[in-house]
Amino acid sequence: MQNLEEPVSFRGQGAAECEDFVSTVNRYAWKAGKANDPKWIAGFAMSCFAGKALRWSMQLSTDTRGDWNLLSNALFSKYTEDEEDVPPASGIPTPAAAPIAELTRSMSNLSLAPRIGWIKVDTGSNRPYAGGYISRHTGSTGILTTCSDPEFAIQVRWTPQANPHLIEIMNPPIPTFSYLGAAHFSNDKSYTQFGPKSTASASLTYVTAPDTLGRSASLRTDTRTGKPVTGPSRSAVWVVLTDGTVIPVVEDSGSRYALHTVVWGEDNSIFIVGNCESYMTAFRLNASTCSRAVRTAVNSQMLLEIHNTTDFLFDFRH
Repeated sequence: MQNLEEPVSFRGQGAAECEDFVSTVNRYAWKAGKANDPKWIAGFAMSCFAGKALRWSMQLSTDTRGDWNLLSNALFSKYTEDEEDVPPASGIPTPAAAPIAELTRSMSNLSLAPRIGWIKVDTGSNRPYAGGYISRHTGSTGILTTCSDPEFAIQVRWTPQANPHLIEIMNPPIPTFSYLGAAHFSNDKSYTQFGPKSTASASLTYVTAPDTLGRSASLRTDTRTGKPVTGPSRSAVWVVLTDGTVIPVVEDSGSRYALHTVVWGEDNSIFIVGNCESYMTAFRLNASTCSRAVRTAVNSQMLLEIHNTTDFLFDFRH
């Protein structure tokens, strides 16, 4: 059983790891005084998933992900046998879990501690110059790009929560387009329908606050016409883990998909995709022209308390 002072994570290696994880979460909830709060416990457990377990958890229903009784039953139903944990085919490592002390602080302040900071895309050793902070500059088509200096980056604010949510941009070039979102080029399913082997993609861009039907407008334009793209925009698609890692999550045909971030083009435009290999093949991209983010996250500080955190990486400041 894990020591409660060590990092807690669950990667989906099998029944033994599952039993140990559930027991550790129960003990931690008791120690935190939250043993009778299934919503809080579920939120804490969701922040501990990594690797293939993380992707599995994002496809669960909202009710299951928000109730520890349902979530723990789903875990036991899923992991009935021990199995070897195989690394992702891409060889990209899963980010380490945040320390228990940090998880305690951030999870106990879910509804009370909004955060501000800068988002950083880490492309690792593959075209490392392509990575950097998400810039305020969008280029001629409204697609967000990367920059090396946070002085020229978008500054963001959000309140941590378990479900996909909005991320507000505090320094947008146009006040009404004050949220971080993603826009599809067209309504064609090849651009909009995510799935295991999908070529679908959406470009990071500025979007408006969603209306009562959840619809947002974006600044993304068509290069050929100069007019807004015809595809839909997405806004409340962000999940920020307690270690600062930012994961875009979308729902399509009743399933939830955790997406990947890629950076490509001369201006290092940022896109989110469902399947990197399928996307790169469809658009005739390769490792010399397109970089898959190793991590996207925020180096963060809470407004009331500093946390050293480390794909999107949030860089938080007071």
